[in-house]
Amino acid sequence: MNEQQQAAVAATGEVFVSAGAGTGKTAVLVERFVRAVCDRGLDVDSILVITYTRRAAGELRTRIRAALAERGRQDLARELDGAWISTIHGFCLRLLKAYPFAAGLDPRFRELDDAQGAVIRGEAFRTALEEFCRDGDPDRLRLLATYGADALRRMLTGVYETLRSAGRPLSLEVAARSGLDGPVEELREAARCLVDDPAATDNQRSAATQLLALLERDRRPDRLLELSGFRASGERAATYEEARRAVEQAALDEAAARDRALLQELLERFEASYAEAKAPSQRSTSRICSSMRATSCATTRRSASASATASARSWSTSFRTRIACSASSSISCARRNRRCSSSATSSSRSTASAMPMSPSSASGEQPRRNCCP
Repeated sequence: MNEQQQAAVAATGEVFVSAGAGTGKTAVLVERFVRAVCDRGLDVDSILVITYTRRAAGELRTRIRAALAERGRQDLARELDGAWISTIHGFCLRLLKAYPFAAGLDPRFRELDDAQGAVIRGEAFRTALEEFCRDGDPDRLRLLATYGADALRRMLTGVYETLRSAGRPLSLEVAARSGLDGPVEELREAARCLVDDPAATDNQRSAATQLLALLERDRRPDRLLELSGFRASGERAATYEEARRAVEQAALDEAAARDRALLQELLERFEASYAEAKAPSQRSTSRICSSMRATSCATTRRSASASATASARSWSTSFRTRIACSASSSISCARRNRRCSSSATSSSRSTASAMPMSPSSASGEQPRRNCCP
C-alpha cells in the first residue's frame, strides 16, 4: 500500500475517503475490515458494508475471505457467509425478511429485479394513461396526440426513476427556456449549407430539402417534437444533425412548459398505478392472516413488533453511519463494539447483526460514530 492508503487504513473515528477509479479503495476497505475483526476483536456480524452493485459486494466478500485465510483465521472466514456485506437493496431486503409483519408486508414478498420492474412500469403506465384519457377531455387527448403514448411513457417513467433515485418529490420542474426561434434559425442555416454542399450525398441533400420545406410552413412546437424522419447520417451532416436535435429539445421544452399541469397529473397517476402494481402482496397480507389461526397470527405479530421496536430503539440510539463516496463507487461501513450487555444480547440477539450497538447505548451515553472508508 502507498502512503495515502496506509493513512486511510490506520485512521480512526469518522473517516471520509474520496478517490478515483483504480486507486485502491477496495483494498483499503478490505484491510480495515480484516484489522477490525482480527486485531480489534469485533464480531464479523457487527460490521455493515454497503456498496452499489451485487458484483462489487461479491468481490468484496471474496477478497475479505482471502485476506482472513492468509492470516490463518479460517473461523472468521467461515462467518463471512452471514456478514452484512451487500447493496442497500440487499440490506433492506434482509432486514424486512426478518420482520415482515412489523413492516406490514407479506412474508412471501421478494425484491423486484430490473426486467420485472420494466414490465410492471410499462403496464402501470398503460393503466394510468387509459384512466387519464377515459373522460375524453380535449386537452388530454391533444397531449396524447402531441407526444404519442411511447414518448410519454419514456419521458415520464424516466423522470420518475430520476426523481426517486435522488430522493426528491415527484414534481416536474420545467427548465429555463431560451425560445424556439434561435434553434430553428440555426437548423435552417445548417440545412441550407448541407443542400449546397457539393460533397453531400443525395440522401443528405434530400433530407435537408424536405426539412427546409417543413420549417417554411409549420414551426409549431408540436410539429417539431419529432424530426427523426429528416435524419441524415455521415460526417458531412454532423452540424445539421446537431441542429436538428437541438430543435427537437427546444420544441419539447416549449411543449412541456405549456403542458406541465397535464404531465404532472399523468405522472402522479402513474406513481399510484405503479405502487399498486408492485404491492399485490401487501393487499393479501390480511387474507393470509385470516386464514391462519387467530392466536398464532396475533402471537407472531406481537413478537415481531416487540423485537422490531427494541431493535429500532437500539438502532436510533447507537448506530450512526456515513457514506464514503468516490468518483466511481461509494461504500460505507459502520462498526459497533461487540461488548453489549447480556440483557441486550438476550432480548435482541436475532437482530444484533442488523442493529449494531455500542457499550454506550446500555448506559445512556451518546455513542461514538465510526465509519470505514
